[in-house]
Amino acid sequence: MSDNVSDFVGVDFQAVFDASLDAIFILDSNAQILNANRTAVQRYGYSLKELKQMNAAQLAADGLKSEIPVKISNLMQSGEIFEWRHRCKNGDELPVEIISQPIMQQGKQVLYSTVRDLSPRKNIELALQTQKHMLERILDTEPGTVYIFDLIQQQNIYVNRHWLTAYGYTPDETQAMGPELYRVFHPDDLARIVENHTAWRNANEMESRSIEYRIQDKQGNWHWLLSQETPFARDDTGRVSQILGITHDITDRKQSETLLNVQNQVLNMVASGKPLPETLTSLIQGIEALVPGMLGSILLLDSDGVHVHHGAAPSLPAEFIAAVDGQPIGPVAGSCGTAAYRKEAVYAEDINTDPLWEKYKVVAQSNGLRACWSTPIFGSQDQVLGTFDMYYREPGLPQTEHLRLIGTVTHIASIAINRHREEQALRNSENRFAILFGKASLPAVLTHCSDNTFVDVNDAWIQLFGFTKQELTGKTAVELGIENESNQCPPVVDGSVQHTPVRDLEQ
Repeated sequence: MSDNVSDFVGVDFQAVFDASLDAIFILDSNAQILNANRTAVQRYGYSLKELKQMNAAQLAADGLKSEIPVKISNLMQSGEIFEWRHRCKNGDELPVEIISQPIMQQGKQVLYSTVRDLSPRKNIELALQTQKHMLERILDTEPGTVYIFDLIQQQNIYVNRHWLTAYGYTPDETQAMGPELYRVFHPDDLARIVENHTAWRNANEMESRSIEYRIQDKQGNWHWLLSQETPFARDDTGRVSQILGITHDITDRKQSETLLNVQNQVLNMVASGKPLPETLTSLIQGIEALVPGMLGSILLLDSDGVHVHHGAAPSLPAEFIAAVDGQPIGPVAGSCGTAAYRKEAVYAEDINTDPLWEKYKVVAQSNGLRACWSTPIFGSQDQVLGTFDMYYREPGLPQTEHLRLIGTVTHIASIAINRHREEQALRNSENRFAILFGKASLPAVLTHCSDNTFVDVNDAWIQLFGFTKQELTGKTAVELGIENESNQCPPVVDGSVQHTPVRDLEQ
């Protein structure tokens, strides 16, 4: 009876042993293979007899064989689950997961090891990794920042490469930001961004939203961004927990819009006859708002073509303005005076080392000015009217976007200065005419050609006829009894007055 039970138990154990889909090895303390199941025979290509003549080190992949003694010794103390690599009889390598546990068999401690082939899982992981790599490559070619923002943690859990290259932050810096990501947002936009994130929590599945805001790159420059966002994940309650967004830089567009507004504002001021200093100051303030850190200035060249005077500089220190005002232009006269002299742009990258700034270096340094980019403003006859100057408190040279801005500003300034000078010339002409007309020895009168009403008369006319200007303004000579019939002005043809000889009229 005892033998039959023993036989039954042995057969049952062997059946279970061989039925396992994982390879099973029983090893002694020296890593000698004592037994192996059918799956092990099939998987490794050795017969059971061959396996029983082998040491576990012979199954280990190259580079792992030397670790077997220490590994077996540790496993005999306590079980472990670990990943390993085995080599089959045909030379193929297998990634495996080994579950080892020391047990007692026939009074001796042995190691019972279940070995699972990880090849299918590794192949799937490799495929997934390949797909992930391909997706990341696709996302990295996207000409905008792709991100996943966690509304609970208040941080980006994913950003593509564009974020790193466009704004200068390293992966470690980006990761370290965490909830402090908000510090890169413009203070004026922060409340709107927080409100947007809060509203996303209760969004619909297919909802999509857009938002414009500004962020600061690592160098301190501000960028206008347009983000398109949609739900990406939800929490256990069904509320949106993460959003997926794609952001594009719209700084150029926003600058163009702002610049157009500035241009229209200044041109309206020109058209309405606002004083030139007020107009130029408005222009400079608009440009300073577009270019943070820039201190703008416009100098006007005198009619003598030699000296410059302050036109507008709302942000420059008064001491510096006074030092430059009234100075002559020349080949070594800072950026501004040299640009007016050469009739070409002059960019001083570092005032402290630029020889053109020798005369003004001390006053520039004392007022914290380190770079100056000056560009001539030309009139309609290509004469220099003045210069547009961009000052900075750090050394540097203009970039492409600055050059486009300079071209627009000098054009607008040219219109304003030309209009001012034309009006000034007209006023001077009118003043000269008024003096000649009013002080002429012979009586003289100005009348409207359309109805012959009086516009103005000189002192000699008043003395002759005795009327005051108030009495005759808007009246005709007939109405005043000076003439019996109206003398007609020369006829108007095609909008132009026909010129006729001046006639003397006897009254």
